[in-house]
Amino acid sequence: EKYFPASLEYDHFALSMDVSVSGAAHPHRLVANGRVESRGDGYHVEFPSYFTTSSPYVDLFDPAEYQVVEDSYEGATQRIPLTLYAPTVERANEGMAIAKRTLTELEGTYGPYAHGLFLALIGSEWAGGMEHAGAARTSASAKTTPTARPSRTETCATEPSTATSRRTRAS
Repeated sequence: EKYFPASLEYDHFALSMDVSVSGAAHPHRLVANGRVESRGDGYHVEFPSYFTTSSPYVDLFDPAEYQVVEDSYEGATQRIPLTLYAPTVERANEGMAIAKRTLTELEGTYGPYAHGLFLALIGSEWAGGMEHAGAARTSASAKTTPTARPSRTETCATEPSTATSRRTRAS
């Protein structure tokens, strides 16, 4: 948050960034939940003006380290590009299937998907996670979408949970 023009979560602002890659032995790939343009030895990324300090997702990685799977989902109001990447193509494909099922469920419950894309890194077991606007970093032991919360015993290969929760009000 200290690198953005506003440190308060509720402040909205447009943001662009230039990323240069130098000294690398081979090309890298940059993915982001903004508009990405390749430019010679780097990238230019522009994020929408409605983003806040926790919205941007940017990852620069060695393509030899991750397998990238791209597809799309026909949402309620738009075709949503989906990009998932993981250490293995099996994990990325598994995540893609879960992401599509979850988008169907979420659009049926909450309405049209609010972002122009969905991007997710599915890391190693118990790698932790973080949600962003239309993007997520998650582990293989969790669901691949930013809104699904599995128990620690569920794995990426499990079906969506049918568990429900109850909210209680403090007196």
